[in-house]
Amino acid sequence: MTSDLSNTDASSEAPIDPILDCLKPAMSPLACGKIFYFDPRGDLTLHVGQMETGGTYQFVVCSRTLGRSSPVFGAMLFNGFAESKPEGDSEWIVELPEDRSHPFFLLLNIIHSHSMTIPDTLKPEELYQLLVVTEKYDMTHVLRPMASMWFQPYKEATIVTGKGIFLCIAWALGHEETFRNVALDLVLMSKVDDNGQLLDINGIPLSIYKHLGPPSILELIGQAREDVIRKISLMFHDAIQANLGSQGCSAHTLPVCYIDGHKRRLEAPECNSMNLGRLMRYAKDIDLEGLDTAQTTTPRFLGSVNDLVSSINEYDSDSIALHTLCDPWPYIRKGTRELMQTVSSPVSDIHLEYLRKQAKKTGADRKRPVEAEERVSSCKKCRLG
Repeated sequence: MTSDLSNTDASSEAPIDPILDCLKPAMSPLACGKIFYFDPRGDLTLHVGQMETGGTYQFVVCSRTLGRSSPVFGAMLFNGFAESKPEGDSEWIVELPEDRSHPFFLLLNIIHSHSMTIPDTLKPEELYQLLVVTEKYDMTHVLRPMASMWFQPYKEATIVTGKGIFLCIAWALGHEETFRNVALDLVLMSKVDDNGQLLDINGIPLSIYKHLGPPSILELIGQAREDVIRKISLMFHDAIQANLGSQGCSAHTLPVCYIDGHKRRLEAPECNSMNLGRLMRYAKDIDLEGLDTAQTTTPRFLGSVNDLVSSINEYDSDSIALHTLCDPWPYIRKGTRELMQTVSSPVSDIHLEYLRKQAKKTGADRKRPVEAEERVSSCKKCRLG
């Protein structure tokens, strides 16, 4: 499965189509190189984007509207910085080459109240790119009227599961539950490439979303993933060491086993050897490297935690002739099952505090009107009781 994301730029490094689908009709006049007037009496011209990432567009805006909407622009334009209005009759132009023109176009429509050009829905990539801009200029609060509507389609767990882009979207919009769930999904579902880089369920490197998310979350996800793999591999390591030390066989009465259709008693050294060989072959088959060492580091495993757990559960240990009492697989499965029940989301209290602040900005903490009406109705019933 592949993502719709493609191309990158210096501002986000997250790939996306050159033009957001939702903006193509509204931006069609710009194809002829025209200046777009967000305010017919606008006093400021923004040069947004660069030729290498889709072209530079000229947007004429109201400087006061932009300054009121963004503390960052307010400081840039009115506090004596290089972007402030020049003296005399010189044209006021601000260059923004690092910003994507298309999400910026949508943002300017929002703050200039051009409601007819504001879409009812945004694809994940479109919402992500818009949030990159709003977070950069401290403007995410201006999305409050639309934020809940845009995020509504992505509240279904199956849509966001294991996809790194939703971790960043939930972070910027203050959706605490989604952020928690996706972070845990990524602990269990993310894989790594040959360079050790975390990949989401679509194989997209999580690092490309680093400009819209807490700086520590990828490290925490990676550490939590490694910790689970280390604990699972330790179960295999203990079983291997037990059989290497001739301590694996516990069958004192040497029960009868059937090998190639023939009944025979399996001696303890043979039992240890068969167990050891089976464990080592399994580790080799799934590319779990390092189990035959002193286990001083986490064995290297490129797959996901869920891949490893599924492999353990699906392994056919019954087809091997062993003393039932000595078979390590039931203990490994049981230990893995118990371990998985303890894995929690790597979200910290600091993350939660930030998410709740964002939720107040965007309205993510508001209850739906239907829920409010249900509470009022319930209270009336209680009073009428």
